[in-house]
Amino acid sequence: LVGHGTFPGAPALYLQAARLCDTPSLRETTGSVLLVGGSTLFVNFKIRFESTIAELSLKRHRVHASVERRHAAWLGGSVLFESEVSKFTSRRDYQEQGVQVLEKGCV
Repeated sequence: LVGHGTFPGAPALYLQAARLCDTPSLRETTGSVLLVGGSTLFVNFKIRFESTIAELSLKRHRVHASVERRHAAWLGGSVLFESEVSKFTSRRDYQEQGVQVLEKGCV
């Protein structure tokens, strides 16, 4: 979690991504973190993630971790795929149109 070598660690990467959000509504949503995936099942991962974020940031961040988080990313992706197909952007569209395609398809 803390980072070794050139990798800053998961909490630092999260905070870096949160700081890149320039829209006020996005900044508000970054105060809540949902841990998903098998790697988050490491012993004390949630506790260490929370404490490291608290050390690195002045803002309070809520960290949530479901018991079913091993498969949560796949479950969430399957739900989105079935209900929101029109919001997905293909690589080809992105390469042809650039960032503008994201603004059209996701907003």
